[in-house]
Amino acid sequence: MKIVEVVYNWPAETFIHRHAHALDTLGFPIQIIARHNAVLLNESASLGNTDKSLHAEIMPNFNHLGVWGKLAGLRFLTVGSIRRQETSISEKILLGYFERLRPDLVHFHDASLAASMCWIPLALGIPYTLSLRGSDIQVLTLQSTTQRQATINAIEGAAKVHAVCRALGLSAAQLLARDLDFSVIYTTVPIPAALPAWLGGINDGQVHFVSTGRLMWRKGFSNLLIAFRHLRDRGMNARLTIVGAGPDLDYLLYLRKMLDLETVIDIPGKLNYEQILALFGRASAYIQASIAEGLSNSLVEAMSTGLPVFATDVDGTREVIEDGLTGFLLPPFAPQDWVERLMQVQDKARMEAVRTAAFIKAGQLFSPELHARSFGAFFDDAVNVNV
Repeated sequence: MKIVEVVYNWPAETFIHRHAHALDTLGFPIQIIARHNAVLLNESASLGNTDKSLHAEIMPNFNHLGVWGKLAGLRFLTVGSIRRQETSISEKILLGYFERLRPDLVHFHDASLAASMCWIPLALGIPYTLSLRGSDIQVLTLQSTTQRQATINAIEGAAKVHAVCRALGLSAAQLLARDLDFSVIYTTVPIPAALPAWLGGINDGQVHFVSTGRLMWRKGFSNLLIAFRHLRDRGMNARLTIVGAGPDLDYLLYLRKMLDLETVIDIPGKLNYEQILALFGRASAYIQASIAEGLSNSLVEAMSTGLPVFATDVDGTREVIEDGLTGFLLPPFAPQDWVERLMQVQDKARMEAVRTAAFIKAGQLFSPELHARSFGAFFDDAVNVNV
């Protein structure tokens, strides 16, 4: 069975690389096709990525190719025997390109990507599947009627639907106004063989919090800065590091200045995973401040490395964080109320119990083997449903 997975950009986000590695390790090889590489990882992702072991083809995007690229793309017009009635050369080239790949199944890693490209597997007479992510579903009601309907049509036409958390699957069902059969497969992260050591992250009496993510409105970093101001006003000697890049950087730098937090909040930009692990090893706790989130990969990384987690009570987060047991849930729109919870980081015995439970939970939910086996069964079902 040949699986072609389609992503927006290459290099892709870290979770795509981990997904592909997990499948390949268990003998489920996939071929990754990127729509384009015009938006590189250093512009589209929150974290740096040094993984050079995976490769992807960039599909021929005729309208954005130079002269030589256009000439090379024309070779796909003569591939195969499918009757093409598309009006544009670009669509004919794309269809010929996918026909050459001869896939048994096409998987789109975003519902919005499926909305614009699901016509290709339909024209080839093969099934397609798609993934529901927060970046698609949570903002869908804000999109144009045309885009919203195209996404709904793509979901309805999929042989199988994958959701990164149960909450997103239920949200999609509400948008469709009917029951939706979806499979929840959580993301995957490296799981250490044993619980990593944790020193409490309190150096010279100073507590060190860390947060990571793309600097954009959904991640709620402005609320985090407000909460941190309240925390400092309560007398806690605390420091915060926010790792990531994105469109809200200038706003957050301005807010940091206006809240008089420039000496205690660091925003170093993107770091690679090894640097993130080193930062986690020195930190007291991780804070996830999102106001809208499917399931944060950074949150999962923190759990798997044994770092105590404080996270807003949104969507997939509440599926993996049991309040007071594997982490602490925060009201997403009331940062002034986070202080009492965050101050618990000073209770080292409590943090040790919580981080241990979170590490065990991470091993149960996010192991590469579980992820790969679940996707293997997902793809098998999608192909067999059409047989």
